[in-house]
Amino acid sequence: MRGLGIVAALLLAAASAPAQTPAPVDPPPPASLAAKDVLAWTEAHLDADSWRVLGINPYGLFFASPQGVTLRHDRLAEADLRHELFAPVDMGGGQMRSDLEHWLVDCEGKRHAMLKMTLYARNNLKEEFAFRQTETPNWLEADPADESARAIAAICEAVKAGQRPDKPPGRPAGPSPHR
Repeated sequence: MRGLGIVAALLLAAASAPAQTPAPVDPPPPASLAAKDVLAWTEAHLDADSWRVLGINPYGLFFASPQGVTLRHDRLAEADLRHELFAPVDMGGGQMRSDLEHWLVDCEGKRHAMLKMTLYARNNLKEEFAFRQTETPNWLEADPADESARAIAAICEAVKAGQRPDKPPGRPAGPSPHR
């Protein structure tokens, strides 16, 4: 009888213990970098909402914020940009799957500085593990062979047009932490 009491106590303890949540599973990369495969992957795995795609590379997607661009009094522009990666990348003491960056852009000088950067362990800006912010711009020149040139061009075009970048129809605005 005494053995049954111990078994009952163990069963009761197990029943009242909090359930273990399974670890999130990262989605596999798209089948290829063909537009149809990347689009299918994006629709299946990302909450990209109204974020505008600025570029696709073998590592993932680069987006401009649906919040648009802010033109400052000093004629510099500010914008949020986001990466969503097809596979984790080691960075900042952890494995990154997405990031959110806040850029300062000098359209005349064709250069940018990153004022804030938040790294996330999961896609869709989930599970923040690192954050960096600076008040002093470290200016970087646009490299025509790199995604920064495309981002600077899109930001400066929005400033010139006096508009936010175009938004795809039918998608709500996404998250924007650390603002």
